[in-house]
Amino acid sequence: MTQDQFNTLKEDFITNIREYVTENGSIFPHISIFADVRNPSTEEENIPALIHIPIPDELMMDDEGKDKFVNKVFPKIAEEVKKKFVPTALAWTAEAWVRTMDKNKDLEKTNWKELPIEKEVVIITIESNDDKKCVIYDIIRNGKQITPEGDMVDKVELIEAKNLAHPDGIGGRFSGLFAKLKD
Repeated sequence: MTQDQFNTLKEDFITNIREYVTENGSIFPHISIFADVRNPSTEEENIPALIHIPIPDELMMDDEGKDKFVNKVFPKIAEEVKKKFVPTALAWTAEAWVRTMDKNKDLEKTNWKELPIEKEVVIITIESNDDKKCVIYDIIRNGKQITPEGDMVDKVELIEAKNLAHPDGIGGRFSGLFAKLKD
């Protein structure tokens, strides 16, 4: 995958995530792998691919489940992906709660789970060999709407939370997965 192909795919990926959330009212947690098809059967030199891997809800319910995904499930997925693809980047996308605390409080003595929830966000983090990008959008819920399929979903608006995004990505158990994918 050329750098231009990757940049286009990355921007299209972010746009598609935004559209999905806006149309459906939420997003399921998932990992997306940007890759090239290994040994393509066509004459083309590279065939870019985007592989979406949903993270089961039961693994996102608590710290133990999230650790299980990162430490046991993901390495098996990575092994299978590398058989057919050459990974270029990895993105993870999820909804999250933003919790805040007074800047004068001692972080070491604070249980983050007891901090008040300030707002709900969508986090998109993309890691590659040369780049880390984190985009965070505030979710503004504006009631319900019925989809053309007859499903009732939250009507949402996404507003980029530039004050929360960090140029080097964000920390946490899901950061650094691209390095684990390449190993």
